[in-house]
Amino acid sequence: MMPLDVLFVVVVLGVAGVVWLVHSTGGSAVRRFTDDADAARVWSFDHPSEQVETVILSKAGKAALIETDRGSGLLWSFEADAVSYPLLPASLRAVSEHPRGLRVELAEFHTPATVLELTGAEVAAWTAYLSRFVRR
Repeated sequence: MMPLDVLFVVVVLGVAGVVWLVHSTGGSAVRRFTDDADAARVWSFDHPSEQVETVILSKAGKAALIETDRGSGLLWSFEADAVSYPLLPASLRAVSEHPRGLRVELAEFHTPATVLELTGAEVAAWTAYLSRFVRR
């Protein structure tokens, strides 16, 4: 039998090795949309019955406003993945400025809020766009 202290060291080193390997191979990188077509592909994966018509991609490449044949949507990166959120009337509780861009409070309890990384010029335009979907 292996002594408990040796087993502890083996487990800690094993976990640290896996974390290092994932990080060094890019597995922990934040998802960025390379261009409008990339954002449209990501949206279409989650919403295959919708035809993407317009994409407004943030300069940082971490968020996009999507217009489809069925309505509007918001797409943002969440760690190495992406979240697609259809925008319907009253689907947002609030949109407010944040030091990194905009804080968007969703009407969903499972995703209460997200911060979109935007430039100063983008903040005003995105606020105006998203305000149409804020619950009054």
